[in-house]
Formats: sequence, structure tokens, C-alpha cells
Amino acid sequence: MNFRPGTPVRLPDGQVWSFPKPPESSAFDFEGFGRDYPEVLKAIEEAEDPSEQRRGELVLAVDLLDRNYDLRPAQLRSLLDCPSGGEEARRLQQAFAGLALEHLRRTWSSESPRLAAQQPTRRVRIYEALLRFARPRRAADPSALNLTSRTV
Repeated sequence: MNFRPGTPVRLPDGQVWSFPKPPESSAFDFEGFGRDYPEVLKAIEEAEDPSEQRRGELVLAVDLLDRNYDLRPAQLRSLLDCPSGGEEARRLQQAFAGLALEHLRRTWSSESPRLAAQQPTRRVRIYEALLRFARPRRAADPSALNLTSRTV
């Protein structure tokens, strides 16, 4: 396993973990990100509703975390376990949304032939605008990030 430097995120266990940054746009190297990486990004971008989008962001976050650390499913669950609807869940949700946006921007801004047919729709721009204007004190939707019942 090759550790990839990336974005630091404090998880509910109180420690800061590193989530790999997106592949360099000039490299188009998705090798270290798995063959499903472009599909996960596309699923986030095409999500039909906020709950589906948040699930996609969680899948991406778990996938990225798994790329840097050798963790068992039970360890992942305990790392991400926090009460839904609370401040910790809202902070984690925002961090995962930021990770997803960073990966979407880098991947879609590339000229990768593998992604040429998957250029972003208007939803990415809307998604960016929503993230930019989201109020930090707004209460999170309790169903949006229910990590305690999610099986990883």
C-alpha cells in the first residue's frame, strides 16, 4: 500500500487522517484510486437528491481512507461513528462534501480520454454553488449522515 498525501480531516475518534488528493490532471493516473473511482465521482455528480449525494460522498471518503490505511470494516465504522444530526456529523458531512468537490473539480477539469464522455453537467456547478453558500450553522438533516447504522 502506497500512502498518498492529501487533505487532513479530523474524524470522530479525534485524530487527523489524510485523505488522498485527486490524481494530477496531467497524469490521468487512476491506478491508485481503483477502477471504480470515475464511476463513484459520476454517481455523486448525478445524484438525484441530497441523501443520495451524501451517500456517494461517504462512499468516496471511505474509499479514499482505505487507500491510505489498512483498516478492517469494524475499524472504519468506529472511526466514522458519530450521532447523526449533531455538530460532529455536520462537520464530517461538510468535510466529505469538500473532498468530493475537490475530486470532481480535478477529474472533470482534466482532458482525460477516459472521462471525455462523462463531462460534468450543470449539476457540478450547482453543487459548487450550494457548498459555497451553505450556512455553517445550519442544522444537518438527521437522515443525511447516519453513520452509526451504515455497514462499511
